[in-house]
Amino acid sequence: MKKEESKPKQYKKTRQKRFNDFLVTNRYTRKLLKIRYHSPNILKPSVSLGNESRALLEEFKENGIIKFPSLYIKECDFILNEYLEPALRDDFSRKPFMVSTLNQRGLDMGKEVSVKLSMDIPELKRLFFDENICGILYNFFQRQPYYRNQPVLVQHTYRETSKKDIQGKYHLDNGLDQVNFMLLLNDIDENDTHMEYALKSVQEPVTIRDLNRFSFEDEDIAEKYQILPLIGKKGTLYMFNAGNGYHRALYKLNTTRKILHWIVTPGHTLDGDQFERKEGWSHIKEKPAFVKSMIKKLL
Repeated sequence: MKKEESKPKQYKKTRQKRFNDFLVTNRYTRKLLKIRYHSPNILKPSVSLGNESRALLEEFKENGIIKFPSLYIKECDFILNEYLEPALRDDFSRKPFMVSTLNQRGLDMGKEVSVKLSMDIPELKRLFFDENICGILYNFFQRQPYYRNQPVLVQHTYRETSKKDIQGKYHLDNGLDQVNFMLLLNDIDENDTHMEYALKSVQEPVTIRDLNRFSFEDEDIAEKYQILPLIGKKGTLYMFNAGNGYHRALYKLNTTRKILHWIVTPGHTLDGDQFERKEGWSHIKEKPAFVKSMIKKLL
């Protein structure tokens, strides 16, 4: 991708992010967001779920995070071979599309790859359009959930020359329910760079002051909550409430983390990037309406 081609998209995202930050930090607009996007759909507040999915949903509501029992090895291998390897060669021609989002901040913190991928990839439909996962999301929000952005493929190596980013400080993403997914593309243990999540911190009410990550000490979070490291074998998939649950990156020197992550909301604080094509999507045509509608805000 040519540098001049990415400038308008980077500017658009920056402008959108500033607007989103205003929406979630202003007390009046926060109230409007809660009324508009966090009120249950009175006509259809839930969809049918099996026993295992209902158990996962209850665990998610209580702890703010779940780890899915299945390993997504086949999907990992496909992503690594078809997308990560080309991205490392600065080849962004892979279809349907790859959009590089690597900026100076990312380079400073040790990112080697940061690429948005299309969701119109049949080989990855088990990640994005699984009826059980989408059903858990629907019943959590009690209304139609939407993908906020395309999945972002990241390879990050923290070195002595890398800068520690503010992501290394415990924080809430916006203080509104926002569900993040993280797929581990390589084996990660506690000696590697990884994410930490404060279990059950979603149970606490959030004030605007809490959105300022420098208004509290990391030690206070570690003392108050049990901390869960997001580690595991290649193919491990985590789902966590990043909007209302405290989390941070924990950097480990000379280690590499490869992940794919994406975000779901009930429609608020969208990225504003609509790269997906409206035609196609043959691999989800037979899916229920609540599954197909997940992609609506990106078209």
